[in-house]
Amino acid sequence: LIELDLSSNYIIKLDRLIFQNLKSIQLLNISSNNLTYISKDLLKTLSKLRHLDLSHNNISYLEDNSFKNLIQLNDLYLNQNPLYKIDRFVSLQSIKN
Repeated sequence: LIELDLSSNYIIKLDRLIFQNLKSIQLLNISSNNLTYISKDLLKTLSKLRHLDLSHNNISYLEDNSFKNLIQLNDLYLNQNPLYKIDRFVSLQSIKN
């Protein structure tokens, strides 16, 4: 599985291990749901991820190092979220957008 689109599914919470066995994902769209935070463990196994869309949720908090292992990430979309707390945001050197 290379692309996974979970957008517009009224998702409120994602189990921190939900993507554990999906290590080949390169595009992940979780936009337009009702997520409120991103756990540091949620994305940790997705080292091949290039595109991540978390826009149009209710994310107000990003845990420490939420994007730490996303070394190939080029596109990160967080727009339209009421972010008020971002702990230790890891430098994402591959980011383009």
